[in-house]
Amino acid sequence: MEHGKAIGAIEFSKHFYETKQIKYLDNFLGHKLYRDNHTTYRLEDYITTNAEMKTQLEKARRSAQKSAPVLLTGETGTGKDIIAQGIHNESERYTKPFITLNCSTLTEDNIFTQLYGSDNEAKSGKLQEANGGTLLIDHLNLLDISLQAKLLHAVDIKVLNGEPLDIRYITTVNEDVDKLLAEKRLREDLFYRLNVLQIDLPPLRLRKEDIPLILDFYIQFYNEHTLQKNVSYCNEVIQLFYAYHWPGNVRELKNALESAYNNLLGDEILVEHVPERIKKNVQHSTQSIMQNNQSGHLRDLTEAYERQIIAEKLRETDGRLAETARRLGISRQLLKYKCLKYELL
Repeated sequence: MEHGKAIGAIEFSKHFYETKQIKYLDNFLGHKLYRDNHTTYRLEDYITTNAEMKTQLEKARRSAQKSAPVLLTGETGTGKDIIAQGIHNESERYTKPFITLNCSTLTEDNIFTQLYGSDNEAKSGKLQEANGGTLLIDHLNLLDISLQAKLLHAVDIKVLNGEPLDIRYITTVNEDVDKLLAEKRLREDLFYRLNVLQIDLPPLRLRKEDIPLILDFYIQFYNEHTLQKNVSYCNEVIQLFYAYHWPGNVRELKNALESAYNNLLGDEILVEHVPERIKKNVQHSTQSIMQNNQSGHLRDLTEAYERQIIAEKLRETDGRLAETARRLGISRQLLKYKCLKYELL
């Protein structure tokens, strides 16, 4: 203080930095939301130029200003954790805890303790830990149907141990929700309770224009945090990555790049450094398309690949045109035209 005015501040942090972590302090200090709320990401950390993904990000930003439950859908590796943390950090709850309840670990024996805690062990439950903040119900589709009623009861609780509960619920699933409901693997009452706002993250194969951006980001990251500096990649690598379908999405792309770094001898990533499974998959797909299109004309090859993608999506959605169009990022009318053209209907 100086003359009755605050001119500076000192933070007494409980975070202990080991010697090897000191060099990363600049990154932490530059992250304005690096606080003790158990988060790492903001919405601006999501890397994309894809129009559909930008729409979903805008929905996430709007939802941050509300307290209604949010359901995040998307395949494994699409970045649902970034969106969930980002919503929390752009809300008024950002100084409060962000707590994760991993449904894949819940059983009949431990679900009560996980939710409500244990008096015998003086252990608090997830509800108490998340009070005032956000509870991420992660991988809801992996929670056994027999336990979902207990989760629904917990979500509806407004008072715990005599104290009011104020929790923002964000839920993730990595499967199609319509399929989960149809197969009776997801209770409808729980689904409607947690799905007031829905945000759908498209897979990487439907936003391949983001691949160079994501590559550049992780290249810079590994250049800064490994002994290998100024590493780049050749044009053949980006072409290979465009041709691959990325079932593991961005997480798999990061893994492929990390693998390439570990195989690298010089300062340029070549095709030979890319994991074999990616090269073999692309080679197999190309051979299949060529066998079905002996002419080799670019138009024929492009149409064959497009037909293959649409057919795959139709199988995933059990032929539902509206859902297939949504996943492909095109209108229902355009999808129907292409289905008739390729004799898929």
